[in-house]
Amino acid sequence: MKANNIVALLVMLLTIPFVLLAGCTHKHKHIHTTDNGQVVFTSFREIPGITDEDIKAVDELREKYSSFSYGMLFSTETFSDANGEIRGFTALVCEWLTELFEIPFIPEIRDWDDLVPILKTDFTGELTPTEERKTQHGYIFSDTITERSVKYFRIPGSPSRREILNSRPLRLAFLEDSTTALTVIDKLT
Repeated sequence: MKANNIVALLVMLLTIPFVLLAGCTHKHKHIHTTDNGQVVFTSFREIPGITDEDIKAVDELREKYSSFSYGMLFSTETFSDANGEIRGFTALVCEWLTELFEIPFIPEIRDWDDLVPILKTDFTGELTPTEERKTQHGYIFSDTITERSVKYFRIPGSPSRREILNSRPLRLAFLEDSTTALTVIDKLT
């Protein structure tokens, strides 16, 4: 995929978080308001501020490509059901992107080596933007489309984090090269 086409699509993805927070009240067939007041766009053509040039760039991508892959690691967000179909949050994001851009976004379960250092899928929601990934690997990132929580669990009745830190360093496990590790370690210690 050419870089300028990717950039055009990413520009579109960058606008989504801002538009969702804008609270647009226009009544169009591709704009819906949920019960809790969130605005949901079902066509990129309805996003406020979209230009004819943006629409043309997306249309050109749609003519050139029959679909895009969206690779994620196997997790509670991305898993196969009994029929081998990918389910979870990732499947829902791909359904929404497919509807929004009118081109299939196909979820795929990938290994870490398929994402870093060379991305072997068109898109992923798995990577945190870092300067190294941008400058050394040439990755292009959009702003946050959705936020995912990191949770800390412990066995009931076991020592608390503070009690452990008083006697020894915490023992934590993370994926190798995960940028999440640095953030979590900083917050937990």
